[in-house]
Amino acid sequence: MIVGRPEYYKSSMFYRTVSIAWMMMGLWVGMAVSGCRSPRQLADDADQTAQRYIASAEAAAMGMSNAVPFTVERPSETLRRRLIQEQGLTTRGLPDPTNPPSASPVPLLSLSDALQIAAFNSREFQNQKESVFAAALSLDIEADAFRLSLAGAINTLLAGERGEETESLKWTGDTGVSVARKLEAGATLTTHLAFDVAKLLTGSRNSSLGLSFDAGATIPLLRGAGRAVAREPLTQAERNLLYAIRRFERFKQEFAVRIASEYLSVLQQLQTVRNAAANLERVREAHARAVKMAEAGRIPNLQLDQARQDLLRAESRLNAVRQSFDSRLDGFKLTLGLPPDAQIALLESELTSLSEEGKEPFKPFPEAESLRFAFENRLDLRNAADAVEDAERAVRLARDALRAGLTLKGSFSTRDETPGTDWEAARNLSLDFRRNRWSVGLGYDAPWERTAARNRYRESLIALDRAQRQYEELEDRVKMDIRNGFRNLEEAREAVRIQSLSVELAHSRVASVQLYLQAGRAEMRDLLEAQDALVSAQDALVSALVNRRLAELQFQRDIGSLRVASQGLQFSHETP
Repeated sequence: MIVGRPEYYKSSMFYRTVSIAWMMMGLWVGMAVSGCRSPRQLADDADQTAQRYIASAEAAAMGMSNAVPFTVERPSETLRRRLIQEQGLTTRGLPDPTNPPSASPVPLLSLSDALQIAAFNSREFQNQKESVFAAALSLDIEADAFRLSLAGAINTLLAGERGEETESLKWTGDTGVSVARKLEAGATLTTHLAFDVAKLLTGSRNSSLGLSFDAGATIPLLRGAGRAVAREPLTQAERNLLYAIRRFERFKQEFAVRIASEYLSVLQQLQTVRNAAANLERVREAHARAVKMAEAGRIPNLQLDQARQDLLRAESRLNAVRQSFDSRLDGFKLTLGLPPDAQIALLESELTSLSEEGKEPFKPFPEAESLRFAFENRLDLRNAADAVEDAERAVRLARDALRAGLTLKGSFSTRDETPGTDWEAARNLSLDFRRNRWSVGLGYDAPWERTAARNRYRESLIALDRAQRQYEELEDRVKMDIRNGFRNLEEAREAVRIQSLSVELAHSRVASVQLYLQAGRAEMRDLLEAQDALVSAQDALVSALVNRRLAELQFQRDIGSLRVASQGLQFSHETP
């Protein structure tokens, strides 16, 4: 029940008020619905925006655009999940498989397969991708400060009052739309369009109903003025995304070399197991021969004991290298992002192909030309050089902060703050620009107290010197890496040549000792030592072949010529 003036509630103004109330409710519902988007839709919008920024930055950083969009969404069907289901592996995060483990074949991974799996399963690789994505989202936040900002709001209030003589019900409300824009030159523009209803149901003559318009502008003239100063947060965000992409590309180079190193290391250990097993068979044959020769009285029992001791030593060595192989394989699975208890196999032909690669040796540029190539293509060096430019801009900004502040301000409004109401404009819901208020003025901030700004300026000079030193240190380290790379290449190639000859000599020695032993001109100890030298030479040759291949990959990484795909890792064998 509403108590007040009965004649007011019977008037046309009451019905107009009710209509306006319904209109405001409609506006409220419309604004609420227009702003209602699901979190998934908003996340998709963020992904698309970040992908556009990353694609543009990749073109600037690498001079190429990738056909596959950059995304941080991991595939739902990963090899890890598939291995857990197919092999029935124990895990807490996933439910136990409903079906017993299937007799599916153990995955056989080539080096290329391992690189692809690491791109989609490695947690470290995923973290690096997310860092790039976070930099793109930060850039979007800084860019949003210079976009047209549109905001809408509706405020309503229902209030009641009861006394000894009166009882009344009052409803008030206002709605408005605000538009703001920050210009890259430093100015800030704001506008506000409002629809007000105040003291609507009291029937008072100072009630108001109508539209109002407000606008304002702030323009810095000294401190903070200019495009370079106003746009600095956006400029730095753009460069941060560029740095993140370069760091990610550099990480991919290092990560791919590390995957190749661990892959070949596991295969090398597997070959060591093969060599140890073959050596055990040879030692067993030698021991069996020693037993027969001792029974025939051809050798003393001392040599038989030596053969038995070598047999035990070969069995122990085989057991040790098997354990080492299993440990390295488990560690490699973790690097790929796979469970350590999963069963996988590596392609052994990747190791045997290393001996064939030596027929066409890797030929780098001369040292001086390789250094120039590295200075142009090492992404971490380019980041360090750009960091010096960032520090120089920071010095200019800190110097600008020492200046006086002078700001030009202006405002314009059609809002009438005086008592009384222009009822005609109110009923027509129209803007009356003839009745307005405006102001223009200057604000001046004297540069007297500048202790904090002074210290920040001095700190920026120190930071510039530090950035320059860091660049110089990295440049010298690049030189050292390349010089060491040439030495490692030469050493690795020479080691392969020497160990190849050593294996040939060891085979010849074993064959000779066997003939001498049959002729009674050698002892069993000579055969055992020759066989031990053979297995050592075989292991050393495999190690030399692996080291040569890794030295080539590391050299390509160090001069910046190693390229890997954007999403899935894949070597592009670009020889400088």
